[in-house]
Amino acid sequence: MRVCVRVVVIVALLATMSIVTTGGSAAARQSTIYLALGDSVQAGFEASVQSKGAVPQFFKYLDRVNAADRLVNLAVPGESSSSMQAGPNSQLNQALAVINDASTDVTVVTLGIGGNDVPFDDCLPGPRSRACQDAFEVAMRAFAQNLAAILQQLQRALARDPGTEQLFVMTYYQPFGGTGLPFENGFDVLWQGPDLVVNCAANARQPANMGLNDVIGCVGMRYGATIVDLFALFDDRALELTHIADFDVHPNDRGYALIAGALIAAYQHAIAGT
Repeated sequence: MRVCVRVVVIVALLATMSIVTTGGSAAARQSTIYLALGDSVQAGFEASVQSKGAVPQFFKYLDRVNAADRLVNLAVPGESSSSMQAGPNSQLNQALAVINDASTDVTVVTLGIGGNDVPFDDCLPGPRSRACQDAFEVAMRAFAQNLAAILQQLQRALARDPGTEQLFVMTYYQPFGGTGLPFENGFDVLWQGPDLVVNCAANARQPANMGLNDVIGCVGMRYGATIVDLFALFDDRALELTHIADFDVHPNDRGYALIAGALIAAYQHAIAGT
C-alpha cells in the first residue's frame, strides 16, 4: 500500500512538472512574422484571388521553411512614401508597432513603395520635357528623403527585435514593356532616368539622371536592404505578366508568381550569405 501511494505521488509530481514545463515553453514561444509593406502591388491588387498575390505566395514558402508562421500585410493601394508616414495610424507606425511587440519576432520585411510618388501629370505627355524633368527631380529628391526616413526607422526597430531579420526592397517593373505603346519609352525614362542606367555613383554627381529605380536601389542599399529588381525581371513581357491589355498596370497571376519567385530566390541568397 505504501508503494502504491509513493508511485501515485511520484506520478502526480511528474505530471505537475510536465505541465509547468510545457506551460513555460508556450509562454516563451514567439510568433515569427513576415511583414509586408507598400502599395497596391504588395497588396496583391488585381490578382484573381488574394492567395495569388506575391506576398501570400512568398509567405507560403517562408512558412514551409519555418522562417515565419504569421503574415502581417499592411500594404495600402495608392500609398506613397509621404502618406506611408502621415498620421499616428500610418502604415509605418503600424509596422513599427508590430516590430516592437515583445510577443512577436519579425523575421522578414518586404517593402515596395514609390510608384505613387511620380508626377505623372507632368511627365506622361513628355518624359524628356523640361516641365517633366523639373517636376520629377523635385519629386525624386523628396522620395529619396522619405525612403531614407522609412528605412532608417525600420532598421532601428529591427535592430532591437530578437533574432535575425531580412529586409527586401523592390524596384518597379515596366508596365508597358514590349507593348510598343507610346508610354513605353516614357516609363523607361521615369524608372531608370534619362541615361537609362542605374548607377549610384554617377547619378549622385548628376541627379538629373536619377530615375525611380535609381533612388530605390541606391537608398535601399545605403540602409542595408536587399534589392529585388522587378524591372529586369519583367523586362519586355508586360502583355504576358500584367493587365496592361485591359489598360491596368498591375501584375496578373503570372506576374505575381514571378515576383514571389524573385523574393524566394533573394531570401535564399541572403540566408546563404549569413
